[in-house]
Amino acid sequence: MSIAEQLIQRGQREGRQTGRQEGRLEGQIQLCQQMLGLPVSPAEELERKETSELQTLLRELEGRLRQRMK
Repeated sequence: MSIAEQLIQRGQREGRQTGRQEGRLEGQIQLCQQMLGLPVSPAEELERKETSELQTLLRELEGRLRQRMK
């Protein structure tokens, strides 16, 4: 296998991993929104966000859930 083919395969693996991570974040965000009684963001809206934005949004929502459980 050539170096170019190896690099392509590596890029594909990393892309799939990132996609799975973002998909999990999106699902967790939507679940938190449901639990808080908020409007649930459409998948298309969440898909346009960067991973760091999704992580920040999820942390905020989880913080709100923790406050509600106190």
